Amino acid sequence: MPVRATLHPAEPTGDLIPDGLIPGARIVADAYHQATGHTITRDALAERLRIPAALADRLLAALAATEPTTTSIQVPARLNHTTTTHAEALA
Repeated sequence: MPVRATLHPAEPTGDLIPDGLIPGARIVADAYHQATGHTITRDALAERLRIPAALADRLLAALAATEPTTTSIQVPARLNHTTTTHAEALA
């Protein structure tokens, strides 16, 4: 009796984005924008994250649809002083 193989795509199809990829993509996109003054392109995002272009497209759409998370943590001014060492800051 012959055995039938079930073929599976090499990449996930649909709108799936692996967990944890959006925050990293946002960091890369923000750094690109700060460095160049332009919005990151699909190809640039794909290259920097080493992902397929189709996934970079989905990530860009997800970034456009969501607001970046912000934090309310404030660093005390004494930690911003350039001569303060990490050990001194923790003391």
